[in-house]
Amino acid sequence: MLTKLALGMEEQHVRHAGSIIAACHKELSKRITCGVTTLEIERFTERFMLERGAFPAYKGRKGYPFAIYASVNGMLRGGFPGTAPLSSGDMVKIEMIAGVDGGAAEFAWTYAIGEPSPLARKLLRTAQHTLNRGIAEARVGKSAGDIIVAIHTSAAKSGCLVMNSMPDIAVQGILQRLQQGEMRPMEQAEEQLTEGMILTIDLIAGLGALAGDAASVEPGLATAHVKHTVAVTRSGPVVLTR
Repeated sequence: MLTKLALGMEEQHVRHAGSIIAACHKELSKRITCGVTTLEIERFTERFMLERGAFPAYKGRKGYPFAIYASVNGMLRGGFPGTAPLSSGDMVKIEMIAGVDGGAAEFAWTYAIGEPSPLARKLLRTAQHTLNRGIAEARVGKSAGDIIVAIHTSAAKSGCLVMNSMPDIAVQGILQRLQQGEMRPMEQAEEQLTEGMILTIDLIAGLGALAGDAASVEPGLATAHVKHTVAVTRSGPVVLTR
């Protein structure tokens, strides 16, 4: 997903929102353990944002009642927080948006619970490395297509599937568009990246084959979702949510 924002004050608010998400991720990395529920994670995340002057932009979007999406194990994305305790070996994907005064930053991460299997460890390493390869292409003069190619090439070398890579794009007014679900598919992969753009780059990676077009993979196959908000600057990409 690629998101283009206005410059000036809105960009400052996006950067502020990104710093709040980065701090929240640091805390979640310590708190997401065996026995915790995704509903508890949701409540913590909302409180964390509100206490720091941000708000969870997913909440209220098309009537959605939660601050985050939480998808466990084989579910790709879009899971609702629930009351089932997480167990050792589970993998939970948390997706969030923080809004600050007209700007917003997006983030997703996959957390391993307890002792992940060797397969899960490989998947997490591969997803993070693949995202970083895509981020590295977020440079002035590059294109959305360059990011897509880098992601798919990196994933293929590790035996992974990337299940969502076609970017979306919105121009300015990110917060309103996110809340109203107005992000549209970007049809021109050759669209040039320019200084001052702020992008959201994400991927869902899995090991094995998809079960048709369903939103989950075959039983026993893990998936990982990772996403960062990135600024395109003259000196290169800057990750705002790290």
